[in-house]
Amino acid sequence: MNPVQFPALLDGISTKKDGSFKVVIETQELAGSEAADLLSYRQSMGWVTFTPNATPNIEVPKEDAFTGQKSPSQRLRAVLHVLWEQRGKKGTSEEFYRIKMEQIIEGIKEQLE
Repeated sequence: MNPVQFPALLDGISTKKDGSFKVVIETQELAGSEAADLLSYRQSMGWVTFTPNATPNIEVPKEDAFTGQKSPSQRLRAVLHVLWEQRGKKGTSEEFYRIKMEQIIEGIKEQLE
């Protein structure tokens, strides 16, 4: 598949309950081949670079954008967010996350020799 590059408008940004973001990008009308290239990436993960003008020497990270699974830390954060919701959303999700992570860290430290 070919890399796709096109002028676009960053139309919207919103947060999701798991802490991730939804980014809406609107294009101008695309030629048939450009549209086909773009559509070939539907439901694919990749790296996105947005700049208001041409920027020389932009590098794409060498690692894959997505392995098909959440990392263990992403999974833990998501599970802690659900626990925060189930316990009545006291404080912010971030405060709850930090408190729980500190409890986990202290519990592991107690197991160290």
